[in-house]
Order: sequence, then C-alpha cells, then structure tokens
Amino acid sequence: MPSAPALSARRVVALLAALIVVGACQQANRTAPSPSTTAGPDAPREAEATGEPRRIGVLVPLTGRAGDVGRDLVRATEMALLERGDADVELIPRDTESTAEGAILAARELVEVHDVDVILGPLFGSHAERVAAIARPRDVVVLAFSNQSEIAGAGLFVLGYRPGEQVDRVVGYAVDRGLARLAALAPDDAYGRRAVDSLRAAVEGALGADLVGTEFYGSDAIDAGARIDALRGPDDDGDLPPFDALLIADGGQRLRQVAQLLPRHGVEPVDVRMLGTRLWTDTPEVLREPALRGGWYAGVPEQALGDFSRRFRDLFGRTPHPLAILAYDGLLVAEDAAEEPATAIQRITEARGYQGEAGIFRLLPDGRTQHALAIFELTAGGPVVIDPAPTRFTDEPS
Repeated sequence: MPSAPALSARRVVALLAALIVVGACQQANRTAPSPSTTAGPDAPREAEATGEPRRIGVLVPLTGRAGDVGRDLVRATEMALLERGDADVELIPRDTESTAEGAILAARELVEVHDVDVILGPLFGSHAERVAAIARPRDVVVLAFSNQSEIAGAGLFVLGYRPGEQVDRVVGYAVDRGLARLAALAPDDAYGRRAVDSLRAAVEGALGADLVGTEFYGSDAIDAGARIDALRGPDDDGDLPPFDALLIADGGQRLRQVAQLLPRHGVEPVDVRMLGTRLWTDTPEVLREPALRGGWYAGVPEQALGDFSRRFRDLFGRTPHPLAILAYDGLLVAEDAAEEPATAIQRITEARGYQGEAGIFRLLPDGRTQHALAIFELTAGGPVVIDPAPTRFTDEPS
C-alpha cells in the first residue's frame, strides 16, 4: 500500500522550503487567532505544545477515486504544522486507497505499528465506523472528515459541516424575522432526508412556526415540477403559495434545474424566501439563478476561506479542495487530543471550543461538531453576509 512517510515539523520544512518563501513572509504579517484576542474564560482556544512528541495519524485517500481530495487534506495539515510552528508534532499520513479495505489496513498500521495518539480522518463516513472499531480498544480518538452525525459517538467525531446545523441556523434566522410557514423541497437521498428531518425538528422547537409541507424529487429531478405543484397546491386566480419560506436542500446543476422550475410552477422569490445550505455554493452559477435571488443560506465567510485558499496556493501552487480547511482546523483538535490521550475526549469537548481558520467550532460529547456559521443573502452582486458568524459560543451545547 503506497503511503507517505512520517512527517515531523522539521521534515516538512525541509521538504517544502522551496515553496514557502512567499507563504512564510505573509504568515509573519498575519495575526493568528488566540485566546488573548478573545479574552475571557469562555474564549475559543488553541492546542498547547509541551515538547513531548505527539503522533498523529492522517488517514486519507492518496490514491484511487478520491486521491485528489486526500492529497489536499494532507497538504493542509502540513501547512498548519508549518504556520503554527508545532515542532513536537509528528504527522504520519497513510493511504486508504479510497476503499474501506484500504482504510482498515492503514488504520491497523497506524494503531498497532506506529502507536499513534489520535487519527485525523478518514474521509468517508462508511470507512470511519470501521476505523473507529480498530482504534477504540486502544483509546485512540478518531476525527473523521465526514458530516454524517449518525455515525458519531464512542470516540468517533465527525468534523464536517452537518446539514442539520446549517438548517438550524438559517431556519432560526428566518423564523426570528417572521417567516412562520415553512416548506421543504429536497432530493430523495441521505442528504435531503437529513436536511428535512432537521427542518422538522427546528420548526417543532420554534414558537409560532409551522411546517406546511415536504416533498422529495428523484436523483435526476425530472419529477421536480410535479413535486413543486404538490407543495404549492392549486393555483386559483393567482393565489400565493401556502408557505412564505422554502428550504431547498440541494446544490450543483441539479439545484439550477430545480430553481429554473420554481417560477414556472408559481413559486416566485417576491412571494417566497428561499432557504438553503452550503451546497448552494458548490457551483458558482447557482448563486446567479434569478429564482434564488434574495435567498438565505448558512455558510462560512468568504474572507476566511479566501485567505486560506490564497496561502494554500502560495505554498502548493494549486487551489485547495473545499474540505482542505477542515484538515487545517482538524489538526488543531488532533494536537489537543494527542496532548494527553487519557483525557482526550474531555479536553476536546470543552464547551468554549476552538478558534479555527474558518471561525470558531466545538466538538460535542455525542461526537458531532458545531460550527459558527454566517447567514448570506443572494443579491444581484453576489452573496452578502447579512448576519455574521458568532465569535464565541455563549450557550451550552445542544
């Protein structure tokens, strides 16, 4: 199985010295977030170095169908190691070969041969459950890049942006602004089902809000028009739809296809506020669809993503995969977990959370991750932040 060698901070510097001149100069002028910049006992924190070697396994696909993604995840951890100057951390990347079998073999090597303190990865939720089963008997925490909350727990944490937290954020914002009748239109797949379940839970917990309908369309969205009609009901003499906010939990070209059907079936942005998730940002053309104009979605401020992408390009000469920033911030948690493996779960689930590159985030005791998200509105000039992401967690995890 092809695998990258173990990487200490010194070795990373030696391997990448020719590439980091620009990045290092820029980093010298950056002010990294730290507890001192958000003073107070509840300030998000960063891991503390003690000088003892901390062995972190990075378990990602370096070959196979997801090899491009995995290589960017490793690059992001190398970048984090360089920028933070963590000389007491040893990264041990291993290749899952984009398969469950490869993930199992690589996890066994990390745990049994390299005796890692924590595993950062794998990429896929279905692989993460098997990896956790190998790591759990050794009390090795697994920090997967998945967003599947149903696999989390018992030492397995999912770092990804969950559809549930995005729906909670945008629905809460909409209800607070008087949008009381909500409906959902989503693909009939795992993501769509999770998003609609989250909408249902959010509406049940919101005073004065009602879920007036949910519809699912097929993978090719051929039936999307019929599903819109079912939500809208009969159009008698130009009656308005029976909802004032519509969650469309989809992205990419399929979302464009669905969006173009909305006005043809009597759902106009002047009458209905469209709500979405981060999937809306997967394809830039989607954000210019007239039917979504004025729509709201929850996401990460572009300034943070843009700064990270620029530094990544300066260092590696390529634009990072969108998940790369999860690896950068995930290393912060992995270092903290490796600081004292016996108390790792207690340490990494402290309520104040972490100050990450993409904003604050915290790991919950049940294995989920909560991210601070901003609310964007789609305007003629592009997405605009209308409600900034929180800079500190002030409530108890839920």
